[in-house]
Amino acid sequence: MFDLDNYAADFRSEIIAGVSIFLASLYIVMAQPAILSETGMPFTAVITATVLATAVSSILMGIYANNPVIVAPAMSVNSMFVYVSVTFTGITWEIALGVLFWSGIIFLLLSILDKNQYFIKTIPRPLRTGVAGGLGLFIAFIGLNHGGFIFNISHLSASNVFSEHNVFLFLIGITIISILMVRQIPGAYIIGIFTVTILSFIIGQNPPDFYFEQSGFNNFFEYPDFSLIGRADILGALVFPCMPFIVLFLVTAYVDNISTLIGLSEASNMLNEEGQPRQADKSLKTIGVGMILSPLVGTSPVTAYVESAVGIIQNGRTGLVAVVAGLCFLPLLFLAPLFSLIPLEATAPVLVISGVVMLWPLAYLRWERLDDIIPFFVSFLMIPFTGSIAFGIMAGSLVWTAIRIGKGRWRRVPAILWIINILAVIYLVFLS
Repeated sequence: MFDLDNYAADFRSEIIAGVSIFLASLYIVMAQPAILSETGMPFTAVITATVLATAVSSILMGIYANNPVIVAPAMSVNSMFVYVSVTFTGITWEIALGVLFWSGIIFLLLSILDKNQYFIKTIPRPLRTGVAGGLGLFIAFIGLNHGGFIFNISHLSASNVFSEHNVFLFLIGITIISILMVRQIPGAYIIGIFTVTILSFIIGQNPPDFYFEQSGFNNFFEYPDFSLIGRADILGALVFPCMPFIVLFLVTAYVDNISTLIGLSEASNMLNEEGQPRQADKSLKTIGVGMILSPLVGTSPVTAYVESAVGIIQNGRTGLVAVVAGLCFLPLLFLAPLFSLIPLEATAPVLVISGVVMLWPLAYLRWERLDDIIPFFVSFLMIPFTGSIAFGIMAGSLVWTAIRIGKGRWRRVPAILWIINILAVIYLVFLS
């Protein structure tokens, strides 16, 4: 099914890669309900919905698309769901889920209609490299944030950074993992994560009593709450005031997912014979199905997860990685409190190292070509500094097009970039 031999993969590496992605993405199980519960959605029910959407979509990605990429709710989209759809407009979260459902339907239709992947194939190489490098920086920024290094700039100083226990845990973790990786010891990420987790309890950084006090859980076992399944108001979302939000989520999801697939493929050299992302058509269809499923079970839409780079760097090459990661999420229906004891400081080094490794495509840039380097650099920086993968490629596309127009070569601008540019302008105007 997974054709391990053809992709030069072995069973043990695939299992290790899948577990590594699971551990690196574990934070979403607690972060997602913390954000969505602000709309009035039940905390425990959002956990159940998040686990279901992630597990089913990731397993489907592995079986159907045979790609080592997991699919889970994105932090950027869940924030947009809360603050744009619900808080800003005042619509109910049930109708907002209906909006997400219709954006998923259109996403799936577009993925089916674009059989030749014209959208992906016409994106210029500098922008693709910019997205790959930008994803690397973005993942590293997430890791530094989890490790306690990202503060309000006005309060940033060496003394207050290194006075925190979480920073020392991060440094210990990144040292252990780096040594294990240099010595090519299998499971470096997993060993590092569990070592830091144990150390965090030894020094009292994350004791169980403190955890239960903060989370509201009573023990390590909780029954799943399926109360959000079927609560999406699908027909209620088919009103004119909701149409702009359907388009907003659609554009964000389409550009974001294509950018992520391109970035992961470029950074890991997972390309087909034509130099395009492997199985991109099937991957996008899978994501479309996941986007439809997510609001039906009660959570914001899933997307291709940038944390998949963690498994790819651990030599994960096939869909078995995504299946393993998806299966690892299923026990969280009952054991979310137990697994959530793994502190962010334990997974932070994994993200930083993965981000560094993803920068290797930059070595092949033609740095003397300013007309290529400037658009690359815009995408490269915009992704981590805005926290939006979609905005990064949109900004790079605008600059790339403007330079071509300035050189009198506007006829060489692919039609798809004109579409991205128009969407980018609408996107910026709508959100401003």
